[in-house]
Amino acid sequence: GDSGGPVVCDGQLAGIIIRGTSRPVAPVLLINVYQLLDFINRALDTVFCSSE
Repeated sequence: GDSGGPVVCDGQLAGIIIRGTSRPVAPVLLINVYQLLDFINRALDTVFCSSE
């Protein structure tokens, strides 16, 4: 499916598809990544920048 796929607006990542369907009348759930940017960056720092 499309879950995890990008939502792009004007060439910039605007969100991530959480749940979608091929039916045109069914709802699609998206996450606005801009609103979560601080959380995402802190999580990435924890995973990739932690000392060994």
